[in-house]
Amino acid sequence: MMAEPRIALVCPTYGQFDYAMRTIESFARHTEDPLTIVVDDASPDWGDPDWQEFLGADALPIVVHRFPENGGLTRSWNWGIHRAIMQGADYVIAGNSDILFCEGWQHGLIHALESGYALAGPLSNAPGRTATVKAHVANYVPGYRLTDDPAYLDSLSRTLQARYQGLVVEARVNGFFQMARAEVWLAGRFDEAHVYRPRNDLQPNGMPNPDPLMTSNEDELQNRWARLGWRFAVCPSSFIFHYRAVSRGTNYLHGSWMRRTDG
Repeated sequence: MMAEPRIALVCPTYGQFDYAMRTIESFARHTEDPLTIVVDDASPDWGDPDWQEFLGADALPIVVHRFPENGGLTRSWNWGIHRAIMQGADYVIAGNSDILFCEGWQHGLIHALESGYALAGPLSNAPGRTATVKAHVANYVPGYRLTDDPAYLDSLSRTLQARYQGLVVEARVNGFFQMARAEVWLAGRFDEAHVYRPRNDLQPNGMPNPDPLMTSNEDELQNRWARLGWRFAVCPSSFIFHYRAVSRGTNYLHGSWMRRTDG
């Protein structure tokens, strides 16, 4: 019997630790051999007692690194991917800290990555602008209900797996959840020290980027990988719930983005 692959989640944090704890818990609950790499971007409330108790409980496999000064999301992903590979991960997710994993989330993604795709992403309620139409769950499930209820999400995940098993939609992958095999991350890195380009001063449209350490990272990476002839996939049999833009406040809350309903 083959051992389950080790899957690592790079979980960047900047405050909002209640969401990060739910992300990590759901990942561990629905993954056979999980490893979470928490990379904190100098959160001012890092000492939050509940968060520190969670990190110190030793109940889940977690590696923690905190940068003493703010440096942006791209730095956190770069650090976390390298550490995950050092820890022996077979697959690594460059993720967010405001997502929820569901039952059987990994099967479609692994199928795509073992079928020749370099990068894979799931369906979601709030997938982002990169592949909104191809990655929005409402386009695959008529009557989709926006909720973070775990029982509903697991039922939805089972439905998608039964309906779309083996289906791969060729598309760019949204930045909140990018999964690749460990050796692909290394083979496609920007330079010896960085998987993603450390800063992106221009947006994909050529305009100045107001957040060069935070955004356009997934666009630059996929543009670079596409020039190598590498392909990307959205997997309709895989679903990840995404609250989206939690650390940026309620001004960024719209559409099918949402906030926790359990307080």
